[in-house]
Amino acid sequence: MEFAAIDDLGFTENKQFVCNCRGLICKEDNAERLCAHYLPDGDRLFAVISAYDDVQSYVLSRENYKTGDSLRLILPFLKAAGATDSEVLQVSRRELQLLPGADRTMRYLTDLMPSFIISASYDHHMMALCDIIDFPYSNVYCTNMQLDSVEVDDAEAAEIMELAREIAAMPVPRIPPDAMELNDLDEEGQRTVMRLDDIFWDYMLTMDAYSLVSGVNPLGGNEKAYSILDIRRKTMVDLDETMYVGGGIADIQAMELVRDGGGLALSFNGNRYAVREADVAVMSPDTITVSLLATAFYLGGAEAVYDMVDDWSVEGLKESPHADPYLLKELRQVFPDELPKVLRVDRGNVDEVVEMSESYRLLMYGERGKLT
Repeated sequence: MEFAAIDDLGFTENKQFVCNCRGLICKEDNAERLCAHYLPDGDRLFAVISAYDDVQSYVLSRENYKTGDSLRLILPFLKAAGATDSEVLQVSRRELQLLPGADRTMRYLTDLMPSFIISASYDHHMMALCDIIDFPYSNVYCTNMQLDSVEVDDAEAAEIMELAREIAAMPVPRIPPDAMELNDLDEEGQRTVMRLDDIFWDYMLTMDAYSLVSGVNPLGGNEKAYSILDIRRKTMVDLDETMYVGGGIADIQAMELVRDGGGLALSFNGNRYAVREADVAVMSPDTITVSLLATAFYLGGAEAVYDMVDDWSVEGLKESPHADPYLLKELRQVFPDELPKVLRVDRGNVDEVVEMSESYRLLMYGERGKLT
């Protein structure tokens, strides 16, 4: 990739780029893929536990529980099924699915400005990803986990696998948009949540494998915002010079922090929670769109991005002083007929943008994309 068009403009402002992993870089949910790989009906088990996670963190606001804690709840089942750290690394590498353009975008932005990934994914997945896209692992914040640190005997493993079969057979809780308490769920959803409460916070407490639940702290929710503050401390680049790209419920605290700090919060194929915290919403199957917007941010900050988005058309981009011509050419090659949707988000249009983005997210990721 050439950078002459940027360098010729002589901009020297410090900027930095921070993003989540799933959605912008990877299509698949690594934890879901691990469950499907190791457990009978593992994808179904993950769907039930992930929906339970959403109920606990978003509907019930359970004390000492946060978005993304499903990543610790599934660990006893992976351990009982025989998963090891080395195997998880291999599975993560083998089943890695990048979003179109993600490899180019991350390599390009890493050369352009300090770039970081903040992800709830296990470190095994992130190490595999960094190897493949040549991204510095030192610039990654993720969930540290060691399966090999715990021993589980055959009797306990069999008991846990029986619980796994029970959970996989449960109906997935459906969460109404305005749900605020358990009674807002239907009766099946309520029964699922109450049974999982019993399993995770009572029945499993004395098991050796439960140390994986109590000893792992998934990087989600507030931890993503704390990670941005740590990045700020290390780089000395302030929030108003930071661009954050998110798309799920675990990103909202980070997006709010950057937005309120004067930076740019961008929703990429986001759900309703991400869109409501965003300055700009992008609906695109390819990450070249983010490359173009991030370059504008590097050159002129959030205002340059707003100017570009407000005249989001082929002619408008050609006239924009912050549209890199090489990236614009690539954008037209990827989208020869119609540009992807890119919109400012404000109080007047947020509901409309939420509907558009969630519909697009459903096409991209299926039912699992609604909340996570």
